[in-house]
Amino acid sequence: MSVSFYSVKLARTVLVIQLVTFVVIGALFALKDVTWGTFAIAGGAAAWLPNVLFMFLAWRLQDQTPAKGRVA
Repeated sequence: MSVSFYSVKLARTVLVIQLVTFVVIGALFALKDVTWGTFAIAGGAAAWLPNVLFMFLAWRLQDQTPAKGRVA
């Protein structure tokens, strides 16, 4: 499709908000215990990294033209 259904700036902002959120929550857990903070950061990264990889792939493939003719 040639029309973008989402804003790249909005997607980047949401990813940064997610990153800041899990870092802050990990820091708060680290105040209780260092291992709690470590696991909170690791869990946040495990949830955040697939989102980042998907967005990089979507941004990369967004400008490609669709195949012409029949695709079977």
